[in-house]
Amino acid sequence: PAPLPPSSGKPSPERVKSVRRMMIGTAVMKSGMETITLSVPLLAMTAFGGISAVAGLVVVYGLAQAAFAGMASGLSERFSARKVLAGAVLAQSGLVAALLAIATTGALSAGTMIPVYLLIGGVSGVIETVRHSIPALVLGQDEGALKTYNAKLHIAYEIAGVAGALSAGALIGLVGPAWSLLIQPPAYALAAWYFWRVRHEDPA
Repeated sequence: PAPLPPSSGKPSPERVKSVRRMMIGTAVMKSGMETITLSVPLLAMTAFGGISAVAGLVVVYGLAQAAFAGMASGLSERFSARKVLAGAVLAQSGLVAALLAIATTGALSAGTMIPVYLLIGGVSGVIETVRHSIPALVLGQDEGALKTYNAKLHIAYEIAGVAGALSAGALIGLVGPAWSLLIQPPAYALAAWYFWRVRHEDPA
């Protein structure tokens, strides 16, 4: 793999802004992610009538995630990591919106849910692979800055995850699992906007 850019000493104002945008984007994305985690298994049980269907979806999701993750490096080298991340996050918001439309129109079945969920899993593989590569491109070989970033990001990630899970759980209780998916598309669209505005170096 290409080496990381060298550390440039004291962070510039633009670098500080990029770190902040990565943290906010990741936190917003995590809040929407919890909606999928809670709602999709319930939708699968409703549509397919069994816990084995949920297990099957998990397998499909995991395989797609692994397969698509291998594409992340090539895409990042061709289009820039921030653009790939923003585009993948925006694409996933569209896929979840499509799943919501399918569920609310009564067209939910194995034939409609599995292909969409496969793509959602695949795009997640790209998102997670690229997202973890960007901090080093922003901060270079500054180990202290990277450790501080990871520590702060972990706190924001967990807080956003709890908030997202509580919000999704409340909507599931009030209007059902399909409508709780409404949280994800706008959350991911906002996260994509933050990721697009990140500025980073290319690998040296």
